[in-house]
Amino acid sequence: ISKRPHIEFVVVTDDILMGIKAEAKGLKTRSTYDFKGKGKNRLGVHEFFYDPESEEDRETLAKIEVHAGGYVEKGYNPFNMVKNQYLVIWDESTKGTDDEGNIIYKEIGTFKFDGTRLVRLKFKNIKGKNVNLKPINVRQRLAFDLLQDDTITVKALTGGQGVGKDTLMLTHA
Repeated sequence: ISKRPHIEFVVVTDDILMGIKAEAKGLKTRSTYDFKGKGKNRLGVHEFFYDPESEEDRETLAKIEVHAGGYVEKGYNPFNMVKNQYLVIWDESTKGTDDEGNIIYKEIGTFKFDGTRLVRLKFKNIKGKNVNLKPINVRQRLAFDLLQDDTITVKALTGGQGVGKDTLMLTHA
């Protein structure tokens, strides 16, 4: 680092211990949450904030529904998604806040781009002798789909503490 003083290094992590170690070495740290923003691709998820008052948004949503139903329009990829990237559609007209003051929206649909078309998520709840696990929110449904998709060989879940990353990964393993 001292040989290149003009370059600033930043460790991006939500791991508390990693952040402490990085700061002890004199490195700046940032959370992955610093990079999250409305409508931006991040962490394999594209969010579409649907405005029911917008003719363009209504047309896009209608095309997505037809596309996900099996009809494939050659080259249709409205958000320039990459294979295995997820799409979450939020209804912007339902904007509100939760008990902690976070902005929330009603979810309209979740899809995955398979490289050719958008497909609805396909996952199963986990039921066994000592476990009964089902997703409790949109992010966990995406995680269930990701962890149960055998065509994806490298998988990573990110998020804050207490959101279920370890439980989901260990249960699926």
